[in-house]
Amino acid sequence: MQLASKALGKPQASAEVAAASLAAARLAAEGTAIGPRLSFIAGSIEQTPAARLQSLRLMPGGSLLLVLGGPAEAINTASTRLTAGPFESTDAARVVRIAGRRTARATSDAALPVAIARALNVQADATIVRLTPAVPGRLSPETIAGAFAAAGLDTSAGNPMRIEAARATVLLPLLADLEAKGARLVSLSLTRNEDQTLSAEIGFSP
Repeated sequence: MQLASKALGKPQASAEVAAASLAAARLAAEGTAIGPRLSFIAGSIEQTPAARLQSLRLMPGGSLLLVLGGPAEAINTASTRLTAGPFESTDAARVVRIAGRRTARATSDAALPVAIARALNVQADATIVRLTPAVPGRLSPETIAGAFAAAGLDTSAGNPMRIEAARATVLLPLLADLEAKGARLVSLSLTRNEDQTLSAEIGFSP
């Protein structure tokens, strides 16, 4: 209750209400949370130089479906990093699916395990709410196009926009930054080119 009261700026009626209020505030702050997942994916793959992102799709329901490439050992290392992160995930060989934030679950319906799980989730949610700035209004198409141009990326006109070639280390953090500033991704498809860059089709909410 104290964590929620401090993070939300108002007193909470109970521990259950505090946990629900913080979870709602975290969802409001992060939106679809594609950006944080993209940053996490980029960082995880970058830590395994031999691994590469072969393709990425935003799936119905909001999960991200990744196909990894590279030597088997590098794929296994990158996959382990991805599935051990802060997001719910599953892996099958070189295919990894990354969904929403991982939450603590009670080991039973007894009061103590329930309270412990709730406390862990409240701590995580309070941190995200505190560190996530309020998202301003939606970004205009012109602002979004300008951000891609400033990053040196050529894009097609229209929505979804298309990019013929972009480095993953440039494109993924850029998308995360745009979402943090108010852009909302509604579709995303990335495919690796022969020269190790990515081609992309990106749809933004109007």
